[in-house]
Amino acid sequence: MSISSHKLLDKETKASVAQDENGAAGGAFNTHNREEFYNRLGNTDNDHTNENTRIACSSRAGNSNYSWSRENRQHNSNEAFKRGSGLCGLVNPNRICFMNCVVQCLAHCPPLADYFLDDRYMRELNLTNPRGTKGEMARTFGVLLKNMWSGEHKYLLARDFRMHAEKFTNQYDPFQQEFDAQEFLTFVLDNLHEDLNRAKEHKGGITIETEGRPDPELAKETWDVYLKRNDSIIVDLFHGLLRSKLICPNCETVSVKFDPMCFLSLPLPVDKEKVFKILYVPHDQTKNETRYEVKASESSRVRDLLAKLSTWIGCETERLVLAAVSNHHIHKFFSRDDSLEVVNVAYRAGLHVYDIPEAHHLSPAPATTTLIPVYHWEVKSTSDTSVTANNRMTSFHPCLFGTPALISLPTAPLKYETIHSLIASKLSRYIRFTSNINDNRLKSEDDMDIDSENESDKEPPEEAFTLHVVNTKDASSAKRIPNNGQLIKFPEYQGDQCLVLQWTTSSMRKYFKSQTPNQDSSLLTLENKARKLNLQDCLDIFASTEKLESGNTWNCPSCKKPSVGGTKKFDVWTLPNVLIINLKRFSYIVNRHDKLNKKVDYPLENLKLNDYLVNKNHAPVSYNLIGVINHYGGPSEGHYTAFAKNRMDNQWYCFDDSNIHKLKEKDVVTSTAYVLLYMKNDLMKEENQT
Repeated sequence: MSISSHKLLDKETKASVAQDENGAAGGAFNTHNREEFYNRLGNTDNDHTNENTRIACSSRAGNSNYSWSRENRQHNSNEAFKRGSGLCGLVNPNRICFMNCVVQCLAHCPPLADYFLDDRYMRELNLTNPRGTKGEMARTFGVLLKNMWSGEHKYLLARDFRMHAEKFTNQYDPFQQEFDAQEFLTFVLDNLHEDLNRAKEHKGGITIETEGRPDPELAKETWDVYLKRNDSIIVDLFHGLLRSKLICPNCETVSVKFDPMCFLSLPLPVDKEKVFKILYVPHDQTKNETRYEVKASESSRVRDLLAKLSTWIGCETERLVLAAVSNHHIHKFFSRDDSLEVVNVAYRAGLHVYDIPEAHHLSPAPATTTLIPVYHWEVKSTSDTSVTANNRMTSFHPCLFGTPALISLPTAPLKYETIHSLIASKLSRYIRFTSNINDNRLKSEDDMDIDSENESDKEPPEEAFTLHVVNTKDASSAKRIPNNGQLIKFPEYQGDQCLVLQWTTSSMRKYFKSQTPNQDSSLLTLENKARKLNLQDCLDIFASTEKLESGNTWNCPSCKKPSVGGTKKFDVWTLPNVLIINLKRFSYIVNRHDKLNKKVDYPLENLKLNDYLVNKNHAPVSYNLIGVINHYGGPSEGHYTAFAKNRMDNQWYCFDDSNIHKLKEKDVVTSTAYVLLYMKNDLMKEENQT
């Protein structure tokens, strides 16, 4: 079954959605005609509950043994909520997929959903907690879940929940940008916790003495102190306890501390060697372009990458130049001393290596020739450009195509026809010669001493392209090189600009040869040949001892000195009823964001974590997967969806905003998984029995 908002919304509503998206700044709702739009949409989460409902803030003790009791599921049968299928989509009017996927996963977490659907949250609303939202977040979330599970709606616009979420994001507005779903999930759980906090104490903290005390005693005191200020359904379900252990490098004192956790953030194995995909562009025009994959360490330099490539292509390393290319344009030439870490983060997807003529790798470079970047531009017809008297284009809308070239031209003054023929010969890999265009007059560098008088007596060959110079930062500065018989000199004429071959559509079809690069045997894809990853690999890294970097200092409680370095280790002491695992796919390196798209195999059933528990008194625990938040796209933009297991038919579904479709179990594990929600098996069994 597929439910699409585009099919369900009427024409008028679709127009309103489009208008709202265009008018809203960065994804926030417009206030203009907002109510009219929501009323026309019809199905919203704005069902009004009885404002006169008597609310009592319970002072019930916290569930300190992390168990979900069947007694907590009992409710007044007269107020039992009749549930539908729970297959209700959420409309995405303007970039709120991060919110929709979080709501879907929480709505399909049975113990949390029961708590709201049975109105038990109304008895525990804390309206006086200064850290909460006066109950507004919890109430709007409860109303939204009831509408989603009512069976009356195929889709909803979560208007009230979104408006209250916007209202209580104090330091930032997640709806004004592409927001992170994991951070938004943290925000929702934190606010629900404070709105439903049964604890009465909210001020101050208690210092817990840790030195020399046994772990069980220290863990129990830490948790008891935590429950005095934090006691809610969110703590009951989602919170566990972590142990961190620091070893001072000065006095070797072991410092142990326990901290509550709501997420288990697992790093992904990072291969120290990266695969760089390179297009090799030979200087010899009889050779075709070839694609390679070269594996090199990020800690190495560009020269090391070029050295590996040179052994494959049989070319001296000194002749090779590495460039970053995108959209048929050279953005940057790299120095041989540049770090591959910078190259990997910023430009790994579009790297070209050029083989330059022998003389140009010498230092100093020869004065008789100069290297010039050359691009190909297409215009629909020659009438698309208007050239003024000073040969500057006043209307120019080219389209870049083909592989950028790097050629050498003489610095001696030459005529236009000579330069045109010379460029054609140096790009013969891309040009289809005919008797008209060739006419046996294409020149090589050895034929440049032609008598100018004899040259002027000949008719110029047919032009497949015209020559222009363009400032790389301003395409509107394109200026055609005139064919007026005057001598042209490079680089004075070129200056800081690049050389452009402008083709018309007709001449391009007639003379330009499209290239299909050769595929080197290295393109068996080194990345895919690597060992498959699973969740245990990530857990092993999490539980490993970390050597602290030199810049990471901390105060040792024993020697009272700032400790530089040392070791740190995290361990799980107590596991929650619902375990949220965050796969740390995103990183921030050298002023740029990066994302790891590796597939991590994770079990759908019977995830066992006892091997990673340092608390030997902890009962055996196994988990079943109930939800997944997926991220598609790059490190700074993309789209979120949710996979969730429906409790009514025990089937997996994909929730892509207002679109819903059933999933096969084999399709639940993907390389896009970002956040995983697991529930204890004993809770799952209780759910099935109920």
